[in-house]
Amino acid sequence: KILIAGNLSASPSHTLNTIRGVTGDREQVLIIELTDADAAAIKSDNTVATKTDGSDTFIRLSAGTALDTAFVPSSSINSQLAKQIFPDDVLPSLLSFTLNVNDGILSMTFDDVIDSSTFQPASLIIQSGLSASTQERIALTSSSNTTSLDGRVIDINIGRNDLNELKALTAVASDIDNSYLLMAATAFDDPNG
Repeated sequence: KILIAGNLSASPSHTLNTIRGVTGDREQVLIIELTDADAAAIKSDNTVATKTDGSDTFIRLSAGTALDTAFVPSSSINSQLAKQIFPDDVLPSLLSFTLNVNDGILSMTFDDVIDSSTFQPASLIIQSGLSASTQERIALTSSSNTTSLDGRVIDINIGRNDLNELKALTAVASDIDNSYLLMAATAFDDPNG
């Protein structure tokens, strides 16, 4: 069992669920490739792996987590400080979205973790086509918000005024062929800004 924590007390922490790949060399270096789910969980925790010097990242290994070349199990390691962290420097991209005009929910799926608290409603425009006129589009306002936790799927609760305006535009979001989303780069940040 491998646990990643932000402090010596191991709270809060994340236990790695599945290890996708482990490699090592004769220099006593073990490289663990995180699964997407484990990486997303760690990125969502702003108390772990945020400092490049590793001062906010500890690892705890249960006895037998690794085997040496003679197949002797490792002993346990209790709260070893990371020597270096390579921060996430990849900007998230929108993969897809669904829009439920009846319920007023815009659900957005990204390829990386999003910091939901950074949502800027005016950075999202729902429009009728790739290049819509001002009469065929609506920019969300501060009446729209999200209660989603940080993650790859963010649900936007379209505010009452925004939803009424969207419903009044019969040429927008009445079917899949006239439902386009324009998103400015300022709409969200990832947990690392």
